[in-house]
Amino acid sequence: MSRRGLARLNPKRDANEVAIVDVLEKRGYCVTRVSGKGVPDLVVGKGAFMTWVEVKAEKGTYTPAQIVWRSRWRGPSPITLRSVSDALVFPL
Repeated sequence: MSRRGLARLNPKRDANEVAIVDVLEKRGYCVTRVSGKGVPDLVVGKGAFMTWVEVKAEKGTYTPAQIVWRSRWRGPSPITLRSVSDALVFPL
């Protein structure tokens, strides 16, 4: 498979994502990683609660594709988590 194909299958993930997912799962949330151009990184749920979550580095910014996705999304706004501290107080 080409490098290009691998990039689609293994998108770049933020370095803090593993720790954030770990905290959310320890708090009883079900976390699913998602891949797609502009789509938030995670779908997080617990009971009747479900939301999209975008993981960003402390000073990370949204890509143009993420801005377009957000402008088209008609559901509740995705939540952005930047640190383990954010995950400890989730949902914001």
